Amino acid sequence: DVHTTVEETRQMYRRANEPKKLWLAKGVAHKDIYSEMPMLYEDKVIGFLAYHMKNSTEKDKKRIISKVLLGTVKEGTHF
Repeated sequence: DVHTTVEETRQMYRRANEPKKLWLAKGVAHKDIYSEMPMLYEDKVIGFLAYHMKNSTEKDKKRIISKVLLGTVKEGTHF
């Protein structure tokens, strides 16, 4: 990523609350992951969100997942 190093990413991960999972996509900038690896992105990211949002309403799931796909989730957002 041009904005954060792998070590900075790992530090943020260690400080994050559960549930969490770290995925480092090799050879792709953060902003390009979805366009370069859409199936893997959906498996990893959308799969994680869907699993941990299983008690959320369908409306909330769609709203949050669409924000993730559009890249409009703000830093510090809590689901």
